[in-house]
This record gives sequence, C-alpha cells and structure tokens, in this order.
Amino acid sequence: MLLDLARSLWLRAGPSLRAVIDRYGREVAPDLHREALAAMRAGDAGALAAAIERDIQQGIDHVRQALAEAP
Repeated sequence: MLLDLARSLWLRAGPSLRAVIDRYGREVAPDLHREALAAMRAGDAGALAAAIERDIQQGIDHVRQALAEAP
C-alpha cells in the first residue's frame, strides 16, 4: 500500500521537480539520496527518516523559488 502511494505521489510531483532541477541544475543542492542510502545500509531508521524529510523539503523549497521567480 505504501509503495503504491509513493509511486502515485512521485508521478504527480516528479515532472515539476524535474523542471526545477533542469532550470537550476543539480549543483545547487546536496545529494540527500546518498545520505538516505547510507542510513539504510547502516540500519538507522531515524537518519533515514531525516534524510528523506530534508530531501522532500529541499524539493519544496526549489519549487517555491521557481514559482516566486516566474513571470
């Protein structure tokens, strides 16, 4: 059930995030996916949750910035 929810949310948000990433480039933001993967490998659920939360917030911040700069 959670996997289906995640896929559905990604299908909705992914295109917007891709447009923002293409506009600003990947170098403006740290790669939080690496942090999440490291936390998974270490079995650290708290660190994984924090990395995912930071990653989501980073995406939200970039979309807000793009909307604020839109003509």
